[in-house]
Amino acid sequence: EWVTRDMKSLVDHRLPSDESEYDVSFVKGRQFTALGRLIELNEDSMHSVYRIRQDLITEVHRTMGPKKLLISVIDVKRNPEKKHLPGVYTVDWTDAKTGKLVSTAVVSNQWVRVGEFDLPSRILKVIHTEDGSRVVRNMRLTNHKLLPKILNRN
Repeated sequence: EWVTRDMKSLVDHRLPSDESEYDVSFVKGRQFTALGRLIELNEDSMHSVYRIRQDLITEVHRTMGPKKLLISVIDVKRNPEKKHLPGVYTVDWTDAKTGKLVSTAVVSNQWVRVGEFDLPSRILKVIHTEDGSRVVRNMRLTNHKLLPKILNRN
């Protein structure tokens, strides 16, 4: 189940978006940090806030029901086309009302180049929960091949 969920997330985050313009504003009263400056998406149901440094999204803040999500990007790889590939990032979930940490995960991604595509070769995730338990998930993908239809695209 977790493999399917993680792979779906990985694919979904690499697909092109239909939206090319967003209504955003700088978050007032917040200083710059080493991770960049905060901007918020106006009229967003998840109250999304992003931290941007140069051409990178380095943080994502969202409210999702009773929980808040914070993703902090620690390391990014760039492919030959200068596109971003996540290297290492953290995912923190907190209780939206109390701010209490519910779980945190550190994720490390490794990539392999196949033709003109960057495909995951390893995803290592270490998850800590509020009850003190720890889960380590390690997914390795090998023997990557592209389907003929992908190879012959124009």
